[in-house]
Amino acid sequence: MPVVVSLLNAYAGLAAVATGFAIDNNILIVAGALDGLSGLILSVAMSKAMNRSFSNVLFGAFGAPVAARGGEAGSTGGELTPTSAEDVALRIAYADRAIIVPGYGLAVAQAQHQALRTRRLG
Repeated sequence: MPVVVSLLNAYAGLAAVATGFAIDNNILIVAGALDGLSGLILSVAMSKAMNRSFSNVLFGAFGAPVAARGGEAGSTGGELTPTSAEDVALRIAYADRAIIVPGYGLAVAQAQHQALRTRRLG
């Protein structure tokens, strides 16, 4: 997704170049060309960082079925089941080690201090 966003930025630069030619504005042509080229370079660099070819990023979704494909490398599999707080507490109590990573959910629940206090007591 970030590659597509930077590619759209490159397209906006190309649109600025076209507008610069249409209204005969050299500054808009140069600025749009710099924006378009930098967006293209960033898109190519990010696709290399993801170990994907640039053409795969551009055309990879065409022809793929809409439904999720299971059994591929990287798919997690399994099923999601609802869990209560008591069940989680029981699983943590029987675990050898547990890592609680404070994130957005703890911030919304204003429970960071409770998680830290549990860590210090345990």
